[in-house]
Amino acid sequence: MSTYTTIPTLADGNLLTAAHMEILKADIDIIRTPGRYYYLKGAGEADLTEASTTFNDIAAPFTVADLDTSGNPVRVMLYAGRHTTTATLSELDLIVDGLSVRGGTPVWRGATNVPIMFTWIVDGLAAGPHDYNLQWRINGAGTTTIYSAYGIWFEIREE
Repeated sequence: MSTYTTIPTLADGNLLTAAHMEILKADIDIIRTPGRYYYLKGAGEADLTEASTTFNDIAAPFTVADLDTSGNPVRVMLYAGRHTTTATLSELDLIVDGLSVRGGTPVWRGATNVPIMFTWIVDGLAAGPHDYNLQWRINGAGTTTIYSAYGIWFEIREE
């Protein structure tokens, strides 16, 4: 895994040199390098709601990603706030190349507002491009919502 270089602090009146710019470029290249995808959904954007008892794609463009990896394990993370209108069980599933990786993970029950954080490790993938997708459902009556009020972070990263 690549390591970021700390850029020296510049005092007022100091010049930003070519060496500083090279450090900055190298750090930006780490972020842009194949093997990492991330999306931050900003506060105030539309919430995501599901009421179906069958698995469906989470209705947001950021939950579907294509990533070219070298065959190392891949970490997939989702962090957000959520709410369920009833005491119904909600389930989340990670789909890689059209196949369920975890077979549906019961993730929360109850009508409360809480943050959620999920991390999956996917290993055994061949080198090359892979499709990642999040799906969810609710197991009973009611709805489940992922709130954007505090932002949503979705990241896929090759280890």
